[in-house]
Amino acid sequence: MNLRAEGCGYAVGTILAGTGVVETVFAKSINLRLATGMCLSLVESRLGGGPNRIQLDQADLHSLTVQPGLPVRVTSSTVYIGDHAIGFQASEPIPFTRTAHNSETLEVLRRILMSGRGSCQVYLGLCSGGELESAVARYTTELEEDLQVGLKLIGLGSGFTPAGDDVLTGYIALASRMGWLNSWWYRELVERAFADSTSLSATSLYFAGLGQVEEYLDNVLREMASPAKLMEAGMALVKEVGSTSGSDMLMGVLSASRFYLKQQRGDSLEC
Repeated sequence: MNLRAEGCGYAVGTILAGTGVVETVFAKSINLRLATGMCLSLVESRLGGGPNRIQLDQADLHSLTVQPGLPVRVTSSTVYIGDHAIGFQASEPIPFTRTAHNSETLEVLRRILMSGRGSCQVYLGLCSGGELESAVARYTTELEEDLQVGLKLIGLGSGFTPAGDDVLTGYIALASRMGWLNSWWYRELVERAFADSTSLSATSLYFAGLGQVEEYLDNVLREMASPAKLMEAGMALVKEVGSTSGSDMLMGVLSASRFYLKQQRGDSLEC
């Protein structure tokens, strides 16, 4: 069966090419683990784009008869999975400018997270939470003072994108776009993620360090200087990206924003 992608990230067919296997199959996405350890995802178009995503029509995605372990081959223009061939044309990297924000941005992010789920409720002091949620919230808070705490977040949580990794994706993406990402720390996190976490999380962290993220998070980062637009983009991220992943990513953005403004002001923040 021959299919054609509706959208495709810039890394597919170049950074993300070669042989691999089907790793996981979900209702709205299929994740392919390449020989490099990186993850290429086939997703429903409505989930949005990203550097490592191929977007397919919902019916086309569901027509793929695949299962974990099935061999995969990715060329510069086609993904071969079993009897299926999916043609694509990679996009250009998403251009972006330095993300400007201020103390009002923190308040907007906090208000969005009040409607979120998971660790963010503990992070904001709205509830006590369980052991896992409390650990993620605590490490996210400590990350604003000590970068090495980030290593404790790698692989922390359940699912194919553990909560700790989602927090770091949001944090690293904002730091990259602001121009203050610590390169040795970022490389250490990515190496640890490929060793100790999932291929999708590790791949997301890698691209976040380049300032390239999935579409809903990208929209948040682009609207940091506009409270009304940020509120809309943030609510969409929390609502549309996984059960708690959107909240965790946004929590990472808020943590990085707090760190940045602390450094700018030389004081502590109450928000």
